[in-house]
Amino acid sequence: KPGAVSPVGAIGMMQIMPETGEWIARQMGLSSYRMQQLYDPKTNIRMGCWYLSELKYEFRGNMVLQMLAYNAGRGNTHLWMSANGWDYEFGKIADIPYEESRGYVSSVLHDRDEYYRLYKDKVTLKGECSAVPQRIRFTCQVAASVEENEAVSAARCLARKHFVNNDI
Repeated sequence: KPGAVSPVGAIGMMQIMPETGEWIARQMGLSSYRMQQLYDPKTNIRMGCWYLSELKYEFRGNMVLQMLAYNAGRGNTHLWMSANGWDYEFGKIADIPYEESRGYVSSVLHDRDEYYRLYKDKVTLKGECSAVPQRIRFTCQVAASVEENEAVSAARCLARKHFVNNDI
């Protein structure tokens, strides 16, 4: 449901908060960006995937920290890292202080593994992903443009069904 809005105000298929959308648009150089564009599936997926790529870089490829930041925010994640002495090798989901985020990260990783199990032989990834080991390759950044089937693009973005609200 492209026009979905979560109870906390996250918009669209990638459930992007309006403030995060504004930050992403500035970083991407989208000078004519307007919040309403988050309701457009192609824009929402493009921005969400860009943001995931940015989080992947910012958190040095650590999937737990990346998903924690996507759910709870980059600032909160950095605060928790500092307050709890976590480094970029952090992986103990049980230590995440916020229950909803702990559940989200756990669900993301579980779903990633399920998507991998179900679709590992059906997804062809291109470019930089081809040099990465098969299991890791499946979660590689979007290999396709947003012109492709949106469901496939969203799945490739992180091979994850709960990236969006469960009612979408």
